[in-house]
Amino acid sequence: MAWNRLLLLAFPPRSRRKSFYTLTKSQQLTSISYKAVLSFLVFLTSLLQYMVQRINHKKDLARIELILVRARKAAWGPKLIPTGGQRKVRVNLGDEHDEDGDVVGSKFLDMVVDEEGVFLVSVV
Repeated sequence: MAWNRLLLLAFPPRSRRKSFYTLTKSQQLTSISYKAVLSFLVFLTSLLQYMVQRINHKKDLARIELILVRARKAAWGPKLIPTGGQRKVRVNLGDEHDEDGDVVGSKFLDMVVDEEGVFLVSVV
């Protein structure tokens, strides 16, 4: 008989469960504040991600512009005076250094420089 009472207290019938699931005012305020904090954290992380992506985008654009200037200097010389026709140049992307600081290898891009622009040579 005692077990039946304990089971009824632990698992009340569905008609009595309504009052069990209603929230008091303090519980409602607490749940709203959790939602506000969660929304703020989502907004903050989204903003930080946007800022980091914007910084990386600017760095990438600056690196691309540096590679284009290097290609033009290799094709036209340091004064950047365009010559007639196209010129194929090899642009160094940067030196790789080993543990001692010595240059081990480099990566290059083959590019064609024209008066209209700089183009990558497709490697197949």
